[in-house]
Amino acid sequence: MKVKMIYLAAGNSRRFCISEGKRTNKLLYPFHGKLLYQHGLDALMQAAEQMEDAKIYVVTQYREIYEYAKEKEGLIAVFSPESRQGMSYTIRNGLKAAGQEKESCYYLFLTADQPFITPDTIRGLIDGVREQGKSLGTVMCDGVPGNPAIFHNRYYGELMKLTGDQGGRRILKVHPEEVWQYQMKNPKELKDFDYFEEMLEESR
Repeated sequence: MKVKMIYLAAGNSRRFCISEGKRTNKLLYPFHGKLLYQHGLDALMQAAEQMEDAKIYVVTQYREIYEYAKEKEGLIAVFSPESRQGMSYTIRNGLKAAGQEKESCYYLFLTADQPFITPDTIRGLIDGVREQGKSLGTVMCDGVPGNPAIFHNRYYGELMKLTGDQGGRRILKVHPEEVWQYQMKNPKELKDFDYFEEMLEESR
């Protein structure tokens, strides 16, 4: 099963302020011994190591992340300055870099602000979609959907038509009969950080 993993590391961190009026890039903020974005990326790389045919595309508008990915073995760096206009630009640029396959393959998307995501969850989602014969998949915990999500390449065109800050969840809602849900045991894996106070609380 060919899987193209697209790591969405281009958020604008609009609400992440370390002090009043002082906004900073949360993806480049230290958390538990690494920069925030490196946690999810490491999990993605560990999951890919266990697979025969997986590639990782790191899509970012930030030079620091781009240079890191460019130098890291096993990663394909994609610079996406348009991402400041919304998530759909990040998704489209990742898809363009990954290419539209004629043969069957899947695109997996993971956002870069989920430091607790594990390789087991990523693999569980991929394996479940394959075993259940589904073309779409998402993780779930206590009825709450989250990332990562996975799409068969038959949805390439629909993904490319996303606009503004739309994400792939819109496509999952259109084709509910094709969605397989991977039930996560630890809700913490869905945790992302929009506010500095949230990260501070988790660091204590």
